[in-house]
Amino acid sequence: MSNHLVLGLDASTQSLTAVLVDRESGQLLLEHSVVYPPEIWMPVEHEGQADQSAVGFVLALEQLLTDLVATKAPLHHVERIGVSAQQHGCVFLGHEAEQLLGSLQNPEVRTWKELAEGLFSHPRAPIWMTSDTTAEANALRVAAGGSQAMIALTGSDSPLRFTGAMIRRFASEHPRRYERTSRVALLSQLFPMLLTGSIHVPVDWGNGSGTSLMDYHARVWSPALVEACAQGLGGGTGALASKLGSVASPQTLAGKIAAHFVRRFGFSSDCEVLIGSGDNPQSKVLVEGDLLSLGTSFVLMASEAFDPRGWGNSMYDGLGRPFAFGCRTNGALVWDGVRTSHGANFVRAEAALKAHVPGSVLGFSQPHAESFPPSPVVASVAGTHTAGEAFERAWAASVDSQLGLLFLGSRPWLKGKTAPLALTGGPASSAGIVRRVAAFSGRPVRVIGTGGAALGAAAAAHALGRSLPNWLPGAELVKPDSAEVEALHAPGAYLDQLKELFQATTGIDPTGERT
Repeated sequence: MSNHLVLGLDASTQSLTAVLVDRESGQLLLEHSVVYPPEIWMPVEHEGQADQSAVGFVLALEQLLTDLVATKAPLHHVERIGVSAQQHGCVFLGHEAEQLLGSLQNPEVRTWKELAEGLFSHPRAPIWMTSDTTAEANALRVAAGGSQAMIALTGSDSPLRFTGAMIRRFASEHPRRYERTSRVALLSQLFPMLLTGSIHVPVDWGNGSGTSLMDYHARVWSPALVEACAQGLGGGTGALASKLGSVASPQTLAGKIAAHFVRRFGFSSDCEVLIGSGDNPQSKVLVEGDLLSLGTSFVLMASEAFDPRGWGNSMYDGLGRPFAFGCRTNGALVWDGVRTSHGANFVRAEAALKAHVPGSVLGFSQPHAESFPPSPVVASVAGTHTAGEAFERAWAASVDSQLGLLFLGSRPWLKGKTAPLALTGGPASSAGIVRRVAAFSGRPVRVIGTGGAALGAAAAAHALGRSLPNWLPGAELVKPDSAEVEALHAPGAYLDQLKELFQATTGIDPTGERT
């Protein structure tokens, strides 16, 4: 182990995770998580509300660092800290926050619980699951000039979960608390604020893209959208602009670590902290090109892409590189439903893929309303997903249709790309699924494992002013089989048939192409 370490932190929906990495070798020295207690979830007051405890995030950081000290983690060798947090979520800091955060510059401070309870003007932190902001999101869209103008300006079509709509909803419901708010901090800003003892931490480009308030191309707050968000709120546009602070490159230093962390947890006083970014941007840091994550939902991150349809969200990763993010809700959870409904294990599932070449069984189901492409719930079509259907056919149809619809939806992003596609997530352990991903993408596939946002945050911290480290272990490329590619992509073949079936069922072209 060298004396040059980086620490990556990731505040997800369920836990706060730390990874400690040797900068020179890329060796992962430590990974530790603190699972939030059940009380992190605030009681739901109305449908569509999804709030976590602002105080809970602060206390989770204290617990995590206490645990690291207990394991004798060499925090005194940490040169830099990178931060990741669930995108779009935010907290509302009160007028005493600047003074309270500044107190961390002193080695001795009051208890963390007292500090945390004094930081916030509002106890709730709305997160990415929020869906009670229809009126607020639409107000921003209208102010931009409609959907197409909103997409062109911000890279997204004002989703309900984006922070600008959350801020307006909070301020309308709690005007006095809004007036007592000195700063609206994204969750990715909160942790650098604590670690540096300073409220003056900018929003990074990636998370700024997730607010519906940032001009995506100019990478500054949009005056028109900030004005629209502040319409009718106390203090108007000027007050909201002050609460938002500034926007900066994710490769910006927030500052040196505060003295309290040096005394209590053993960090070096020279340790630097970056301003942080969201979990999606930080996950993308680890991959130069395109990344597909096969999780409960399927997430595709396509480098240097922009989606004029508004199905995906355009943003920047933790190195400041542009990419588009698309999430297909009907992902591996649908696959699991098909498999368990037939009582099949993974061995049988793998055998089913061997028995059916890609694209040989046409049919699909969509048990969840979808955003990529935007479409309603669809019961099984063409009889391939019924309980009485032979499992082998149902499984092949389910795997192929979900992958097929994902790649049809991302066709404008991926057209002409031939570089290897990085693949991660649980299903990537299936050789049959990896082979199919290669055939559907028409590109070599490299399985990269589960580095995660914490590792991405550490890599972003390492890369400050330098090139990205090659920390991911090399994996053998799985090249697409030319016959399978032909069976999927040829005119009139499987993808054309799936497109036609989907459009006939939903009335929606899954590619978003205009005819």
